Amino acid sequence: MNSIEKKEIIRKAKVKAQHLKQLRKDPRYLQVIGRLKHEGLLEADVLSHRRKFLIEEALWVGEHIEPRVFELLPAIVIKRPGMMLFEKLPEDLRKVVNAIKRGQPTDRFRNIDISSYSQWIPNLGRKGKYPKATKTFRFDLEDLDRLRKLSIKMGLNETETIRSLLRNS
Repeated sequence: MNSIEKKEIIRKAKVKAQHLKQLRKDPRYLQVIGRLKHEGLLEADVLSHRRKFLIEEALWVGEHIEPRVFELLPAIVIKRPGMMLFEKLPEDLRKVVNAIKRGQPTDRFRNIDISSYSQWIPNLGRKGKYPKATKTFRFDLEDLDRLRKLSIKMGLNETETIRSLLRNS
């Protein structure tokens, strides 16, 4: 690589750094990163605060400045949705969240692989806990009656009765 190419690379890097410096002054960045800093999820040179942010702001920050926000979004939606304001989740985020809730995360989220966003799930809300996977069963009336009687006999609710039987089988 000759010195002209090196100078051009350095010039482009300086332009990019200046652009990112300007973007970090954007109120959307300050809103999202300030809350994530307050929660202890990211370190940044911004003031921390407790104000909620819009999901659109988080998506913008993840797209333009800080991709680590994309790593956090699925975990935030599942375990701390009160941190942000949203009426409807974007389709790709909704798919990832539903897959996690079913215990089957299989999709990348905005170029973030499963291992990168999954690592945050036990670190939000109740530490060390993954969300319970939802499963639906259809019992006939006879089976439901058996389950109720068994639950009373074991002194547990129906869900705990099923869990106990599964663990002891």
